[in-house]
Amino acid sequence: MKRSLCIIAAFVLLLAGCGKQTEGEPFNLYYISASGEELEKSTYVLESTDVISQINEVTAALSEAGNYPAGSRLLLPEGVSIRSEDLTGTSLNLDLDSSLMTLTPEEQLLIRAGLTFIYTQLPGVTGVSISAGGEALKDSTGKPYGVLKSGSFIQVSSVNINNYQQTNMKLYFLNNAGDALTEENRTVYYSINTPKEQAVINELIKGPDNSGASSLFPTDLTVLGVTMSEGVCYVNFDINVNNMVSDANPMLQIYSIVNSLYAVCQAEQVSFTIDGSHDIPFRSSVDISQPFSPDFSYMEE
Repeated sequence: MKRSLCIIAAFVLLLAGCGKQTEGEPFNLYYISASGEELEKSTYVLESTDVISQINEVTAALSEAGNYPAGSRLLLPEGVSIRSEDLTGTSLNLDLDSSLMTLTPEEQLLIRAGLTFIYTQLPGVTGVSISAGGEALKDSTGKPYGVLKSGSFIQVSSVNINNYQQTNMKLYFLNNAGDALTEENRTVYYSINTPKEQAVINELIKGPDNSGASSLFPTDLTVLGVTMSEGVCYVNFDINVNNMVSDANPMLQIYSIVNSLYAVCQAEQVSFTIDGSHDIPFRSSVDISQPFSPDFSYMEE
């Protein structure tokens, strides 16, 4: 019987308390519950003022038992410590002891999530990449996890390890030139209660992980529903979709979704509605009365 976890990956919700912090403000350190099944948080006050000093301070604070309730299990168990930290741009690279790899997948997941939640509270840190003994952590398919962000995980109660799943997604975002789509592959965790096609839309709204692309959608875009039936995926936007501020070509937005759903979910066609209607043009210019088939002519050459 596998243990239950309270960490699964998703997009739409961020863990409460993961706002950016500055010197003198409350800061959350995370530790493992007595059951070993979930993350809990403890308030800490930063004393440092610049981001490098704050990173060093947080790393030291992780291993100080006095920062947690009595009897707490530290996020990093004995024999697993952070060997080095390297801030490159806004991505923090953490190298842990190689003994991390001797822990169970469940324990490693909690550690990845906890470290991500902790360090992305710092100003100037938007993502965390983790290695062990100099080797990048990889998923079950051998693909590196890459840069993890606070939006990569959510915390919910009483979720069994069997109730989340991992998949590799091929997604399409806007290239740096802003005139075509570019491909990005990533590993995503999502609840089995979330349809895969909904998870695809969530990831597209979250935006790309690499610097060679940019998001086509605002993070507050609301999608009322995503369903799949007989090879057709139905995407229903909120009426405010036509009020979003975007300089992107609306056709690139359409085919970012269509091509991604085809690549990940084998959707042969995508039917769009706005507030349940086919009669409202997307971004006031694209006729959505008929479903769209994949079209890779919008890809950058």
